Amino acid sequence: MSIKVENLSKVYGKKKALDGLTFTLEEGKFYGLLGKNGAGKTTFMKTLNGQILPSSGNIYINGKNIQDKNCDLGQIFYIGDDDIFLPKRKVKEYLSYLKLTKKEFDERKAREYFELFGLHDKMKFGKMSTGENTLLKVSIALSMNVPILVFDEPVLGLDPNHRELFYKCLLDVYMERQPTILLATHIMEEISQLVEEIVIIDQGKVLCQDSVEDLRQKGFSISGTKEKVELYVKGASHIQVLKREELGEYSIYYCFGEKKDRLKFLLERGVLKKDDVEFQPLPLQKLFIVLTNHEKEMPHGTYKIS
Repeated sequence: MSIKVENLSKVYGKKKALDGLTFTLEEGKFYGLLGKNGAGKTTFMKTLNGQILPSSGNIYINGKNIQDKNCDLGQIFYIGDDDIFLPKRKVKEYLSYLKLTKKEFDERKAREYFELFGLHDKMKFGKMSTGENTLLKVSIALSMNVPILVFDEPVLGLDPNHRELFYKCLLDVYMERQPTILLATHIMEEISQLVEEIVIIDQGKVLCQDSVEDLRQKGFSISGTKEKVELYVKGASHIQVLKREELGEYSIYYCFGEKKDRLKFLLERGVLKKDDVEFQPLPLQKLFIVLTNHEKEMPHGTYKIS
């Protein structure tokens, strides 16, 4: 199922949690949703799931407005960090509840994931660790035969081995059923091998939506003397300087855009020599940091690393 978000806003008092959020997710694709804490990720996902009513704007699932009575929100399964389990209840009681209320729930699959993740149905929620609670939630989500799966920080409290195992299971589900998957996180590198496209939101707005490959191609750093680096970026309308770091006359500029044609143009005209500047690809996590960093640049002559 496709998801279309149009000018979605949510206001709490004087704070805009979502501010005209607009983007489209195609059916059967795996998306990463990135943003700093407070960027609006959870507010959006809970609005998509019907838990929060928007202040304005709309979300459409396969062309149907989610606020319409004929839109089936049961086709979406969302997990976040909400404490949905009663402390004294056992896991098996929750499984019985899901069997009665969720026709999309596959109990056999859930129990297979329990065995894989080291869980059992006699465990009490109040005595489970944060990691075990997370593993229970993802086990349930992976067992839901729905066309849209939404995960909000799904690796909370998981050690590296369990994170890798979860990602493998999620990829298996995606390859088998091709649901539309939206996975929210602030750890870009961990999901870069899984997702097809990344949506970065910041202060309730879409900052960027692009394929992982394009993001790798477009994010880069250029270093050299300040004079030479400025010659490269000056007048380059297709290149956005995200951040500058300086130490005396030596500069590093973190950029986003197409770099090859620009360099060729300057070399052919003798404005720059090949060794005047050095390029490095920008790791996706660093790209995310500089894209969403709102701190003022450091004064000339100082050096800062985010």
